[in-house]
Amino acid sequence: MDSIAKAFGPAKGQSVANGGKLTNVESALSISHAPGDPDVPRSRPAPRPGTRKRPTPRRPATERMGGSRVMKIGFVAFAMLIVCSLLGSALLYIPFDELFDFGDGDDPSTNIPDPNEDIIAEIRETAEANPDDVNAVLLLADVLSNTGNLDEAIPYYEQAIALAPEDTSVRYSFARALADGDRPADAELQFQRVLEMNPDHQGGLYYLAELYMEWDPPRQAEAETLYQQAIEVDPDSFLASQATDRLTTIAPSPAAWASPQASPSVGTPVGDGTGG
Repeated sequence: MDSIAKAFGPAKGQSVANGGKLTNVESALSISHAPGDPDVPRSRPAPRPGTRKRPTPRRPATERMGGSRVMKIGFVAFAMLIVCSLLGSALLYIPFDELFDFGDGDDPSTNIPDPNEDIIAEIRETAEANPDDVNAVLLLADVLSNTGNLDEAIPYYEQAIALAPEDTSVRYSFARALADGDRPADAELQFQRVLEMNPDHQGGLYYLAELYMEWDPPRQAEAETLYQQAIEVDPDSFLASQATDRLTTIAPSPAAWASPQASPSVGTPVGDGTGG
């Protein structure tokens, strides 16, 4: 056995003495060749006992994909901005009436339905079904005048007056509607009829004074007299407060209107041609 070992060298894993030092046989054999010899593979150092080679750590998938994901989101946002800007530019060149399709009319408001139509139609139906009901007829007249249809309302006012000729509230409503409808002469006549029926009708006094202040030119002296009379009817009322404010504006000194001297007869304003 010793002879065999000497002939073929020590067995794998055994050591030999070299200059007083122990060397590994495989290491000795590996360095006996010239470096870079293509016929001899390079030896790798033996791993230390009890150790394992750790795998190279890999970056998390979210970290590897983070950059590309942000780029995709940025691209989508940029594309949406471009689309929105193009749509906005296109809308600027579309006419308003074509955008909302108002029809062939020149005025878009003419094609908007009137929300009062149904109410007026119902009130009209009631008034026409009860032509002798003064309240129903007067309500229709008031609704028509308040919605800008004074010309249509006038016949119903006249019908209500014919049904209740002695009712000052009917004629007073007619007078107010005429004044608001810019018919001062007709309104003056109806206010005068109200005051003839009831000289202490505070609303008639006050609003006839307002009508005179809006006359062209203003009939200020007659208006002041009517304001004073409206205050005397009920000094604590709202209309009396309004009349006081108006007198303070047109005649700042209270002495000028607190104690009126001779005043025209109630319900017959000065200068109306009836002898007042």
